[in-house]
Amino acid sequence: RWQGVEVFRMAGSCMEPAVGAERRVVVNKLAYRWGEPEAGDLVIYREGEKRVVALVDAAAPVTVSQLSGERKGVVVPREALVGRVWLQTR
Repeated sequence: RWQGVEVFRMAGSCMEPAVGAERRVVVNKLAYRWGEPEAGDLVIYREGEKRVVALVDAAAPVTVSQLSGERKGVVVPREALVGRVWLQTR
């Protein structure tokens, strides 16, 4: 496993249509080490023990909306960002 990339398995369909049910997403964990999140980025962040996929609404402060539509306008501390979703696989 390369340290700058991690694969997460998305269970269920709560992230559709951006992330299909039962898909794996490849996450670039170095994306925000030197760069800033931008509106429209698909990110994974830590919320307690969970990993959550969300769409960035605004970059300063980092504000996201969960794709399931349950929560919008959530401010995420930068240190909670795991990385940017790079691609999806089956």
